[in-house]
Amino acid sequence: MRREDIILETSLGRLLEAYADHCRRNGLREGSVQLYWKLALRFLKGLEDAGVTGAADIGPHEVSCACLALKSNYYLSAIHTFLRFLAEEGYTQRDYSCIVPLFKRPQPMPPVYSEAEIRRIEAAVDRQGPHGKRDYAALLLATRLGIRGGDIATLTFEELDFKRNTICLTQQKTAAPLSLPMLPEIKAALLDYLEHERASSDSEYVFLSLKPPFSHISVHLLGKLTSTAIRSAGIVPGGRKCGPHA
Repeated sequence: MRREDIILETSLGRLLEAYADHCRRNGLREGSVQLYWKLALRFLKGLEDAGVTGAADIGPHEVSCACLALKSNYYLSAIHTFLRFLAEEGYTQRDYSCIVPLFKRPQPMPPVYSEAEIRRIEAAVDRQGPHGKRDYAALLLATRLGIRGGDIATLTFEELDFKRNTICLTQQKTAAPLSLPMLPEIKAALLDYLEHERASSDSEYVFLSLKPPFSHISVHLLGKLTSTAIRSAGIVPGGRKCGPHA
């Protein structure tokens, strides 16, 4: 049943609007508010079908019936939160969230490349090409240290310490600090790029584009150079991803 097809015939609709306001007050983005609103609507419709006309009628039997009427177990986590809200705000005399089983979406193991394949991918980069030294150094940061593509693309000289052989940065995705060893092969690749290929520029970024105004490289370019190296190495990805994250 689509959202626009669901119509609540009782006073339960007031609970829905109160819940949406509660979500907004707690700082949820409007997209998330609408998602929780939709799932709560489906649950409330299930309560109506179980004979509930108001919050006072909600009990364990009705909650169980409404949960069983849901089409997916993925909804249960949101319903658990909704029921806790009803109890905390005094709409129900008891917290019935405890009878809703928590369901976690199964997380598949990500497909990976073997160490032998990674070494073939690294070796496939043409370091004598017009941007080969840059691509090779950037790729090593992903393969040897697991640095995210966004952090590689915006790596600055301030984050490199060639004397102490460390790389210290603040991760864009998590805002968490990260300190890593500048492995000998990475240090050699960086110096090779900086001394023999990088454009003459006072930019703070390490990895630059080939043409003026020499901005830092993009995550899209990192993905392209990685997929090119995989293809040049003669490796068939199958269902595996082909970017630096892989």
